[in-house]
Formats: sequence, C-alpha cells, structure tokens
Amino acid sequence: MTSITEKKIDLSKAIEHSIFEKGKITPLSSETILEKISKRISKRISETKYDRIVIAEQYLEHFFKTKKEKKDITPIESFQTFKISNSLTKNSGNSCVALTMDMINLMPNNIFAYPIAGILSDIYQQYAGPKHSHVTPLISFQNPLDEKDSGYILLDPSFHISKPIVLKKDGNAFSYDMGFKKGLWCFSIKDQSIYCQPKERGNEEKWPEKRLKDSLMIYRTDAILNPVESSSNPMFIIDRSYPIVSRFDDGSQRAHINVNLDKKCIVWKIGKEKKPPISFNEILNGYKFDKNFADLLLLDRDQLNNSLYNVIDNADIFDNLYNDYINHLKLNKYYRDILKYPESILK
Repeated sequence: MTSITEKKIDLSKAIEHSIFEKGKITPLSSETILEKISKRISKRISETKYDRIVIAEQYLEHFFKTKKEKKDITPIESFQTFKISNSLTKNSGNSCVALTMDMINLMPNNIFAYPIAGILSDIYQQYAGPKHSHVTPLISFQNPLDEKDSGYILLDPSFHISKPIVLKKDGNAFSYDMGFKKGLWCFSIKDQSIYCQPKERGNEEKWPEKRLKDSLMIYRTDAILNPVESSSNPMFIIDRSYPIVSRFDDGSQRAHINVNLDKKCIVWKIGKEKKPPISFNEILNGYKFDKNFADLLLLDRDQLNNSLYNVIDNADIFDNLYNDYINHLKLNKYYRDILKYPESILK
C-alpha cells in the first residue's frame, strides 16, 4: 500500500537546498566598524531572545488554519505551505535566522552585514538536521587606506557572544571564553571559511581528540539567500525541543526554558541555577510559572504560560510531523542530501 509520504508530499515550497552568492564588502576600517556597532550589538542582545516556542506556535496557527480548509489534512501536508516568519514583534524572540536579520537591520547604512550559514558541531547537531543548521550575520570589510586591515567581523547573537568577532586575513585569531563546560572558543580564517574550534581553557585538563573534533563549527563567508527554506524550516520540522533563552548585555544567560518533546517535560534555569523539571502533565493540570521567571524571559506571565500550554497540549501534532518527515527522508534522496549526515537516516 502506498504511504502518505510517497503519494502526496511535496515539500518544495517549504524546504530547499542552500543558495549562496558573494557577500558585499564594507569599505571601512575594522576600528571604525567596531566603534559604530559594538554598543548596538550588546544592547540588542539584552532586548531579544532565542525562541523556538514562538515558531512552534506559528506552525500550530498555520496547521489549524489549513485544517479549516481541509479537515483531514495531516501535519506534514500542512507543512508543505508553511514558512517561518522572521518577525520579532510578538515577543522579541525567534530563531537564529530571525535574530540574524534583526541584527543586520540594526546596522548603520554604510555597514553591509549579510547572513551566512554555519555547520554546527556534532555536539549541537540534531538528528536529521540540515547541513546548514545555523545562520548568523557577517561583515566582510576592507580598509581602503590599509590593505592589511581586511577580513571579517562575525556576529553571533544566538551563541550569546556579545562582542564582534574580528578576524583579519593576516591570520590573527579571536578567542572567547564560553565558560567551564563550553571551553575557550577559538575563531580563525581557513580556506575561505571561518573555523570555530572550542578547546580547554588554560587552567583545565586537555581535551581529547574526539571532543575537539566533535566541537568544531564551520561558518561559510558567502551570503545565504534562502535561510528560512534551507535552515530554519528544516530545523523546525526535526526539532524535538523548543527553548527560550534570554541574555544580559554581556551575552550571559538571564533565563532558559526548554520544552522537551521526547522526555515530555520542561527543563528550566535562572542564570546557571537548574530548577526541578516540570512534566507535561503538570502543565496540563494547571502548573503556572510565576511573574518573576516570565520577566526574566522578557515575557508577560500569561503569555508565557499560555504558549507553553498550547504547545504541550498539541504535542502529538509535532510528533506526527516529525515521524512523517523522517519517513519521507527515507524515500527521498533530494531532501536527504540537505542533511549534514544523509546516510544516518537509512540506518
């Protein structure tokens, strides 16, 4: 018998292979650029948040709208016409793509930031995730008065780095201390790409080779033209956890909450302090997060609790969407080839 994924599914409007073109060069000195953008970046990081719960709600709104038009529509059939909105207007939060576009729009008129694609490290890479799972802003610069003052300025609001990462083509590196568990992140230019190699900090035991390999992240330096269709849409459909993370202006974590669909619970933290998990059943039976925690997440208390209830109450829709997509990948090489590890789907 022909399965629904063999017979009906056409994801060509929702998911695409990545498309690239050369990014525009900013003809200014690195010093001038830093003077113009540094304060803007740290301020904006404290005003926005990384939020994938808002994307889950976008999809639910789309699903129920399409269900009115076709009562027996399945989640993956509805996804065929879904496109994540990059707007931050609902609650100042969204995906890495939306935070990237927001930061690009924040730049002065004479600084030409553009979105680039990142290949996540294996530590962060999710099963069935696209090769280009991450998107972030980049400034390619060339000082017209000093040919040696050229290179890239990487901005990565999703990874809580509030400082511009300056990398000159003369081979200099940039290091950023991400803390005890994440280590020292060392950025450098290599083969027209930017490599981010986390490693042990100076006072820590040396990391083994496998940990180093599994931690490596690579950014392209050309502009990605279709970040929603090639990154945020395919990331959402395989996502098994929906976090919200708010930050202070130095990039450090203010608060964190994560709806875990596989474990059927919510994990959450205030700063670095882990709190006891909350089960889905507790949420459905009336558990509410307090105003203090909602304020830390830059959300109204009712908005936070209503969003959590909405997503959890409809968890089966996300489960069905995920399972049908995995089955679709097994049947369709074109969409498997978008993944970082296409062969893993067939095992």
